[in-house]
Amino acid sequence: MEKKRVVILGSTGSIGRSTLDVIAQHPERFEVLGLAAGRNAELLLEQTHRFKPKYCALMTETQALEHKTEFKGAGCELLWGKEGYKTLSVLDNADVVVSA
Repeated sequence: MEKKRVVILGSTGSIGRSTLDVIAQHPERFEVLGLAAGRNAELLLEQTHRFKPKYCALMTETQALEHKTEFKGAGCELLWGKEGYKTLSVLDNADVVVSA
């Protein structure tokens, strides 16, 4: 069975964290393709290290620029703002987009 590629918009909130808990329990079924957070860059970075998404997004450019090196070191392309969220929500290779 091929893994479902998942994008989570709002990964640091309660619904997003719960979704990641389910994914962690079924690593053979799911792959995290993208994660987005409003302002909690530290938790998003922790999630990035754990789930290894290809794309990440923060709501503010200021935070994105402040943490750009850390996300790059984690292997994640960092986007920001409404455009970053929009990009994640329409990724061609995503099977599921959770808007939490």
